[in-house]
Parts: sequence; C-alpha cells; structure tokens
Amino acid sequence: MPGPQTLAQLPNRAFAFLSALGTQGELRRAMSEHGYTQDEHREGWRLLLAASGSETRAESAPGVSLATEAIRALDEWDELGFLKAHGALAYRFPEQAAFVFQDLAATEGPLAVLGVAKFLDRLDALEKGEGRADTHDADTKALELLATRGIGTEERARLRALVVEAQAEPDTKKPSEAVQKESDHAEALEALYGWYAEWSDLARAIVSKRASRITMGLAKRKRAAASQVGMVGGTDSDDAPNAKGAPTALGARSPNAPVG
Repeated sequence: MPGPQTLAQLPNRAFAFLSALGTQGELRRAMSEHGYTQDEHREGWRLLLAASGSETRAESAPGVSLATEAIRALDEWDELGFLKAHGALAYRFPEQAAFVFQDLAATEGPLAVLGVAKFLDRLDALEKGEGRADTHDADTKALELLATRGIGTEERARLRALVVEAQAEPDTKKPSEAVQKESDHAEALEALYGWYAEWSDLARAIVSKRASRITMGLAKRKRAAASQVGMVGGTDSDDAPNAKGAPTALGARSPNAPVG
C-alpha cells in the first residue's frame, strides 16, 4: 500500500477521475469498451464517499470536538447572517429590527454563541407573539421576509442545534473506539485505492489526449522551471503513478513513455 501522503491525496484524484467519466461521453465510451460499466462507476462513487465522508473526518480529526466545530460555525455565520437580517428588516420593519438587534452585534469566538442564541430567542418571540399582540401581524410578515433571505424555520433550527452543540461536554469516547474509527477510515481508503489503481491504469493505457488526461486527473500542467530562462508558459506532464508522492501501484511506465 502507498504511504499516508498518497492516501491523503487519493480522494481528490478519484473525484477528478469519476467526474470526468461522469461528464465526458467520449471518455466514458472509451472506458466502457474495456469493461468499465455503470456498476463500476457507482462502485467508485460509493468507495469515494466511504473514504471521504464528512462524518468520518469530523470524528477522526484529533483534538476537534463537536463543541469546537459548533462555535466555529456560529462565529462564521453571525457577521453575514446579522447583516442580511438587519438589512431586510431595517426599512420595511424598523420596529422589529430595533427589537431583534437591540444591543446585538456580531462578535468573534465563543461570544458568537451568545449572540446567535439571543438572535434566535428574539425571532422566537416574534413568532410566538407573547406580549406583542399589537404587532403580531407585522412580526409575522417580518419573519416571512427573513425566510426569503435564507433565515427561515429550517435555518433557525440548524443554528439552534449548533448553539446546543457549542455547550456540549468534551468528547469522552474511549480510545478503543477512536482507534476503530481510524481503522475503518484506513480500510475505506485502501478499498478506494484498489478500485482507482485498476481503472486509472486502464485509462492511462487507452486515453492518449493530453487534455483528456488532465481532465481525468491523470496528468497535470506544470510551470516551466525557473532555471529555464527565456521560456514562456509551461509544460504538461503525466501525473504518473510512479511520480514522487503519487500511488506507486498504478503501473510502472515512465511519465514520458508513449501510450497505445
């Protein structure tokens, strides 16, 4: 099996390969003549998703807890989210804007959790209408306007869940469980590598057009070396399997060997 660096690059390479075969009819026909079926294409996507699923990455990332991720997400949301909400309400519903944004502004870091929680509480107050009978109609219309700006019921629920996660206890997962997650991820990468090795080797053998190889992620454009004084532009080279940092089990041909 290849080293960690190669496996880390594998999902991106497999994605380029699958995307090209999913969108380029000429390439797909050429591969299908050599046994690349729709079932194989689906299998490639299944293996790619298994090897690069967001759940696997989040749980196996060392030192990153759900609370940390939630705080980061809220911190990234509040500045633009508050700007959109205030912009929508300020001129059409100034009274509601004043109510929602009284002493409220975007902040950085953990304080963003408090700000978003306060924002959501005030939107809930507009929705429930408790103590706001005189402005209930306008409150409802204000919420409907916010929904058209992407701050509707579903987004509010998502943000509320992040606020809850931001207050979660640190991950107390047993070391054995973390090791199992890492093992499962490694197995998924190995399975993807085996699939990719077989079909990318075949593609290198039957696809000769440089542009097509680049699209499939099997070749890349390199800039001319700085020592080549006077040269303009760059050169294309195969992202060969035996190149440094690339999978070594995908064939032994030289990057400059003729194809076909």
